[in-house]
Amino acid sequence: MPRKTASSFDGPVRNKGEGTVSYFRCSDEAAATFDQRLFDAQWLVDNQKLVATLEEGRGKVRFISHRNWQLVLKTYRRGGLPARVNKDHYLWTGLQGTRCWREFDLLIKLDELGLPAPKPYAVWVDRRALWYRAKMLTVLISDAQSLKSRLADTSLDIKAWQLLGKTLRAFHDASVFHADLNASNILQDQQGHWYLIDFDRGRIRGSGSQHWKMDNLDRLRHSLQKLKKAGQIQAFDQSHWQWLTEAYADGVTAESGKVRARKFRP
Repeated sequence: MPRKTASSFDGPVRNKGEGTVSYFRCSDEAAATFDQRLFDAQWLVDNQKLVATLEEGRGKVRFISHRNWQLVLKTYRRGGLPARVNKDHYLWTGLQGTRCWREFDLLIKLDELGLPAPKPYAVWVDRRALWYRAKMLTVLISDAQSLKSRLADTSLDIKAWQLLGKTLRAFHDASVFHADLNASNILQDQQGHWYLIDFDRGRIRGSGSQHWKMDNLDRLRHSLQKLKKAGQIQAFDQSHWQWLTEAYADGVTAESGKVRARKFRP
């Protein structure tokens, strides 16, 4: 039976003098310890909540210790050309349409399905007229490294690649689409378990064409090949990809149909 994960919503909170309206939401599990000030960068520093800061992707990721929780704070930021003129503001189309709200909903669903992804803790939306900013707190996956970091100076054995393939298959069997499946958004913990992170723009897809699954894997393969070409990882070749895709294919169910892994291109 899938487990149920509920959430609580607080808002709107009008910020006098700033002309903004804030919305807060947390998981029911986090309700007893949640503090709205966890989204205030200066408050985190002043109260010694901030453990570390990591430059990752489009911006900083902050690691926070709050009571008995170890948390990760992500600020939503734009990429590509739009980021040159607007780094962290998005067009307001309603609270349910904000990227963070949709990602929070998806993480709740993934938790209910028992899939290895971050557990949602809380989310913050700050609206000013037609624009909004957003941040999200998730529960830290302890003692974990990204696939990119793992391959920087060491090689994964066949069992690790096979387990990764089966993990990706589990997400795809549940019709979970990850919009940016790359080597930085896959983590492995000390026990060898794999997790997917950063589900911004991800979603549960319908029962139509299944080609997106192979496109998803291709995105990961291109990510690994690009890192290998740039010298940022050392241990990745055709045999590694074959181990992953064979394990992925073995996990295909009758309902989802047969999936053929595409040929490896170095």
